[in-house]
Amino acid sequence: MHIAIIASKKDAAGITIKESLIDEGFRDSEAATLHVIEEDSIHAEHLDRKVSADFFLFATRHSAKAEVKTLCVHPPGNWGEAKAGGKKATLSYTIPKFQKFILAELQRHNTLGWEVTSEATHHGPELERPCLFIEIGSTEREWENREAGAVIAKTAISFIQHANTASSNACNDDEMTAAVGLGGTHYCQAFNKINAMTHYAVGHVCPKHQLHLLTPELLRQAMEKSSAELVILDWKGLGAEKQRIAGLLEEQNIPHKRA
Repeated sequence: MHIAIIASKKDAAGITIKESLIDEGFRDSEAATLHVIEEDSIHAEHLDRKVSADFFLFATRHSAKAEVKTLCVHPPGNWGEAKAGGKKATLSYTIPKFQKFILAELQRHNTLGWEVTSEATHHGPELERPCLFIEIGSTEREWENREAGAVIAKTAISFIQHANTASSNACNDDEMTAAVGLGGTHYCQAFNKINAMTHYAVGHVCPKHQLHLLTPELLRQAMEKSSAELVILDWKGLGAEKQRIAGLLEEQNIPHKRA
């Protein structure tokens, strides 16, 4: 499996991560290559038509008003309007088992004591290859923090080795079950615990505040584009959409369980 790591010239965190990768000994190889692009990563539409790879890992900044020091990972995609890249009501291809591994590695390499978390699916770009975003947040101070860059770099290098280990097909590990998460907050507290403590690997997440946008077509996309076998519900985090979502899953005959 060939992995393309993508950093944007417009992204301070991306440049920090790029430099940290080089410091950690990363060099282009058959397993992975590092690409620096001109546009912001969220607007790198159809980059897979220019860069040949089996999987794309975007190294970027994370912004948040709360300014929490954060190391995070998530798949791109839009449940509704495309306000930050990508395409309206279109989700990315992704591999939840890779997201689960990256979360664990971020935690293992986290020498800073920062928060490690998944995020709900959001923003662009649109690609036809599976991808994830791995991010440093949440202000310019953190984006330029070289220790944070080193945490991401070490995680990325571990991930490349994991994805290319011949004795363990990371895409089809029978010990893990890929799932879609519905409900809860943007920072996926319930699904973080599931990824950390169970055999389930949660990829695409539609949070509570966007559940009203969820249609049978979007649910189909979330399942098919992540090869998910079931939906996991943050039952207490479904809010007013609880009965509609439960009915939708029954109508579509989609296996599901409560978190």
